[in-house]
Amino acid sequence: MFKQGERSYVFGPFRLDTSEKMLLREGRPVPLTPKAFEILAALVRRGGHLVDKDELLKAVWPDSFVEDSSLTQNIYVLRKALGDDAEEHRYIETVPRRGYRFVADVEEVSAGPPPGGSEGRAGAARAGEGPAPGALDATGAVASPPRPGRQPGRSSLVAALLLLLLASAAVSYLLISRQPARGGRPPRKVESLAVLPFNSLSRRDEEEALGAGMADAIIVRLGGTGRLSVPPTGAVYKYAGREQGAAAARELGVDAVLTGAVQRSEGRVRVTAQLIAAGDGATLWSGVFDEQVEDIFAVQDSIAEQMLAELSPHLTGGSGEATAARRRRHSRDPEAYQHYLTGLYFWNKSTKEGFYKAAEYFRRAIEEDPEYALAHGALADTYVMIAVYKYDRSPPREIYGKARAAAARALELDDTVVEAHAAMSKVLAFYDKDYAGAERELKRAIELDPNHASARLRYAWLLLVTGRLEEGVREMSRAQQLDPLSPITNITLGQFYVFAGRHDDALRFGRRAVELDPNNSNAHLALGYAYEEQGMFAEAIAEYESASAIEEGSGVTYGLEGLCHAYAASGRREEALRVLSRLEGPSMAGSVSPYNVALINSALGRKDLAFEWLERAAAVDDLHPAFLRYDPQLQPLKADPRFTDILRRHKLDISPG
Repeated sequence: MFKQGERSYVFGPFRLDTSEKMLLREGRPVPLTPKAFEILAALVRRGGHLVDKDELLKAVWPDSFVEDSSLTQNIYVLRKALGDDAEEHRYIETVPRRGYRFVADVEEVSAGPPPGGSEGRAGAARAGEGPAPGALDATGAVASPPRPGRQPGRSSLVAALLLLLLASAAVSYLLISRQPARGGRPPRKVESLAVLPFNSLSRRDEEEALGAGMADAIIVRLGGTGRLSVPPTGAVYKYAGREQGAAAARELGVDAVLTGAVQRSEGRVRVTAQLIAAGDGATLWSGVFDEQVEDIFAVQDSIAEQMLAELSPHLTGGSGEATAARRRRHSRDPEAYQHYLTGLYFWNKSTKEGFYKAAEYFRRAIEEDPEYALAHGALADTYVMIAVYKYDRSPPREIYGKARAAAARALELDDTVVEAHAAMSKVLAFYDKDYAGAERELKRAIELDPNHASARLRYAWLLLVTGRLEEGVREMSRAQQLDPLSPITNITLGQFYVFAGRHDDALRFGRRAVELDPNNSNAHLALGYAYEEQGMFAEAIAEYESASAIEEGSGVTYGLEGLCHAYAASGRREEALRVLSRLEGPSMAGSVSPYNVALINSALGRKDLAFEWLERAAAVDDLHPAFLRYDPQLQPLKADPRFTDILRRHKLDISPG
């Protein structure tokens, strides 16, 4: 092993500080992964002398078996960081088949504050300690503000994104390296990690979007390693603005959580991050970052490259393409990126207003950068959600046409955008009725990202549409396991269990959805649906009333429709007719689901009216094949020849799949 001396080394414009584990160029930090830093330190300490490959491998990866390619990749990263010339190496020389030699003149100096003061320090990892000096305190204030005198950068937003990528590199090292942490204590075993939205002192949408975007960037990086279980962004969104720590880790069912905070002031950004254990709340790692960067995207690419090089010895199987698909291809335009992050922030609200605002910001991102594939894909998916929830009363061909165009453009630019494949599948299934094509798109999306809960949820629905109920339940269960704290996955799994006749399971997941998000009308609808099928009408009515109250003024009437059906099914005929009169009135024209009105009339014993409303439902594409196959409330109408006639005339095939 190479001795870790408390010394600093100066060569050319660089200073290597071994006590702080930092490389500085003219007083400014140069981003390096821990492994790359250790290799550089080993070479610099032996400046002018050959260091054998085996010696380096044993020193840097003492308890792991790694191939020479890992060392070669880190040397490549180091040369890029040092600005080594491709033809003539000024710093690191390769000795073929033997090892490497550091060839620049090196001056050894006493350890001390780096040039330019301590405020330039970035990403010094501490294992087993509390927040680093300069972290945000409990009130969100900076304990030690940056010293004045340095000029602010062009974009504090993109600087923050850079700094969080630095944090992810340090976290990756702690999670995966087998070397002991400082002080000889081995790092705890961490196989699953949740990255929570980074908090901001400001509550403005743009500031909160920044914190959510930082989390999303790290989730995507760490989730693509193939070694670490990382819940998706949607699973952690609920923690934005909340107190975060060990309780969140336990709730999410992970070994640890990465939390952080951001403060923007006078053109600079200060970010703190902590890795907190689920069991006892111990801080496993902490870092503070305080920087401004001129060319953020060039440096961001470099950091991503270094981080992947650090992780490469520890990656397990899986296709290279799938791993590549997890590396988001963001715009090179800071404004476009900002709009994209803000769009994601609103999309994750999963409300009518949220989807419309998300679409607006994704369009702005595309205006700034017309070739931003991720923005096109996200816009396509937003249009799909608006169409599926019937938030837009435009003809289906218009809203699905917009989704198709955006998805096609995204895939033309980049075939690995998962959201675009998932959105295209909805267009093909819901509008074109091309179920084979929809299945191809969803299988491609899952191939690119096997842990994409939304893609699996959509595939589960498609399996039901094509008559494969048992497969659909298994796939939906997998989606819920991937995103267990999402109300949507629990709502949908509860619905599937109603279809499968597993009523206790339906109630369990319906209740869980309401617990997760009491203000989600769809959660109350799902639970009410499950109660109805158990004959628990008082409980069902209470849930439908809650859903209706939440929907008040939104133009959505599903809660009122469910309430009306529960009244009818429970024998409360007068109340059902009174609510039905409201639903059929002119003030609600265009808002009510004809399919649900057909079910209400069926429950009232008015079959002729039920079939009239089924005809209307078919005319406006309100007959979902999965419900036609499996909805128990539709059973009383299926034996009537008029049901088969409607299916035939409207080309609705629900024959065994």
